[in-house]
Amino acid sequence: MCLKSYPEFKQAYEAARRFAADSLVDEMLEIADDARNDWMERINRSETTAVFNAENVQRSRLRIQTRQWIAEKYFPSRYGQKIRSEVTGKDVGLCKRK
Repeated sequence: MCLKSYPEFKQAYEAARRFAADSLVDEMLEIADDARNDWMERINRSETTAVFNAENVQRSRLRIQTRQWIAEKYFPSRYGQKIRSEVTGKDVGLCKRK
């Protein structure tokens, strides 16, 4: 099916993709703010210590990066990487079209 053939469907499809991307960004914020399992208790003999849970933090990072990648694909104009190029140097502006 070609989206160009069905303009009303295309509009609804694009709106759904934007909504999905926005929802993914909301989820990323929730994941980033949730620190419940970043530390765990380790009991050694008679002592209890707090230990950093690197596995949980890495899993959270992966969850965020996955959602970020999908949001970039769903709505690149809002969530895609902005690339800016700049030309500098002594010869900038010397080559002009005639």
